[in-house]
Amino acid sequence: MNTPKRSYMATEDRHRHLLAAASAVVEADGWSALTMTRLAREAGVSRRLIYEHFNDRAALIEALLRERLAGLVARRDAVRDSDLSVQERIEQGLDLLLTVPRAERAMIRILFSGGEWNGPEFERLRVELREEMIGNWVGIVQAVTGLDQRRSEALTWALLQALWGFADAIDDGRISVDEARQLAIAFITGGFRVA
Repeated sequence: MNTPKRSYMATEDRHRHLLAAASAVVEADGWSALTMTRLAREAGVSRRLIYEHFNDRAALIEALLRERLAGLVARRDAVRDSDLSVQERIEQGLDLLLTVPRAERAMIRILFSGGEWNGPEFERLRVELREEMIGNWVGIVQAVTGLDQRRSEALTWALLQALWGFADAIDDGRISVDEARQLAIAFITGGFRVA
C-alpha cells in the first residue's frame, strides 16, 4: 500500500493546520465529535503527530477555545479601550456579545457555565473566562446601578447568562439586536419598561 508522503510543515504551521481541522470537525459535528482519532483523520496525519502538539483532548479543546476566543477578546478590547462614552461602550459591548455567531456563543456558554466541560481539566480556563468577562462588565454595572461590588458581580453574572438567551432569540427571529440591547440595558438598570 502506497501512502502519499505528508508534506513538511513548520511546527507553528502544523499547529495552525491541526486547529483548523479541529475547527472543521466542531463546525460539522459539534464538540463531542472532536477526538484525537477524528482529528488525525480530518487533518491527514497520524495520532502520534496530534499528541506531539496536544497532550490530550482537553489540551486540544483548550487550544481551540483560546484561538476562537482571541478574535472576540481583541474586538472587546477595542471597545473597552476606546474614547467612547460609558453609554456607547455599553451599547457596543452588548452588540458584540449579542452578535457572536451561534457556534461560538454555544462554546462560550458551555465554558462559562460548566456544562459538558465541567471537569477539572477545564477549571483554569473556565475561571479565567469568568473572571475576565465579569471583570469587564462589573465596573459598568456598578456605575449604572450604584450596587456594591458583590451584588454588581452577581448582577453581571445574571446579565451575561441573559445575553446568551437574548442572542438565541435574535437567531430565532423573535427580537432584533436593537430590542435585545434595550432589554439588556433594562436588565442592568432594573427598568423593564422598554419602549
